[in-house]
Amino acid sequence: MIEGQGHGAVFDCKFSPDGNHFACTDSHGHLLLFGFGCSKYYEKIPDQMFFHTDYRPLIRDANNYVLDEQTQQAPHLMPPPFLVDVDGNPHPTKFQRLVPGRENCKDEQLIPQLGYVANGDGEVVEQVIGQQTNDQDESILDGIIRELQREQDLRLINEGDAPHFPINRSYSSNGALRNPDMDISASPNIGLRRSGQIEGVRQMHNNAPRSQMATERDLMAWSRRVVVNELNNGVSR
Repeated sequence: MIEGQGHGAVFDCKFSPDGNHFACTDSHGHLLLFGFGCSKYYEKIPDQMFFHTDYRPLIRDANNYVLDEQTQQAPHLMPPPFLVDVDGNPHPTKFQRLVPGRENCKDEQLIPQLGYVANGDGEVVEQVIGQQTNDQDESILDGIIRELQREQDLRLINEGDAPHFPINRSYSSNGALRNPDMDISASPNIGLRRSGQIEGVRQMHNNAPRSQMATERDLMAWSRRVVVNELNNGVSR
C-alpha cells in the first residue's frame, strides 16, 4: 500500500538457489530486493527506472490486433524503449545501453526526442520508423492534402457555416502538420510530480476504485505490520 496510489499486489517472486536472496515485483512498478550482503552494486544504477512505454494504453485495430495507442504499432515490433525516471525524464546514455537492443548504439541514438504538452508535463515520444525520412522534406501528397483541407476550412468560414470541429491546426517550419498540443520549447525542468494519481509514466486517470484508496488507518496498520514473526529462544538455539 502506497500513499496516493492505494493498494497494490505482488506480481511475482523469485528466490535465489541458496535461499539468501529473493526478489519480487508489485503492481506499483517497484522491484523489491531482499537478502544479505552489500548494496554497492545496486547504488551504481538509478533508484527509479521505468521504460517510457510503461503503462501506455493499448488499442485494437479493425483486425482486432493489439496496437500501441501513441505509435499505432504492434508492441512487439516497436523499437527498444528508453529508460526514464518516475517523472518520465530520460536517464543518461550510459544507462540507456543497459536496455537490450541498445548496447551498441551511438550516443546520439541514445538520446530520445522529447515532447512537452501544453501543461508542461514532459513525455518521451519516438518517431515511427516508417515516418522517418532522410531529408525531412514533406511529400507531394502531404502538401496536396494540407492544401485541400485549408481550402475547405476557408470555404466553410466564407459561407458562414462554421465547421463542427474546432480549427486548431498549426504547421511546423517545413509545412508538416503538427499537433498544437505539443510544445517542444517548454522547459524540460518539470520537477517531481507526486500529487494525486499522476506520477510520470504511471497515470491512473483517477480510475482506481474508492475501496483501493489508502486511508490514514491503512497506512498506520501497514507501517506496523509484522513481516516475519520473532523466533522464541528454544527455536533459535
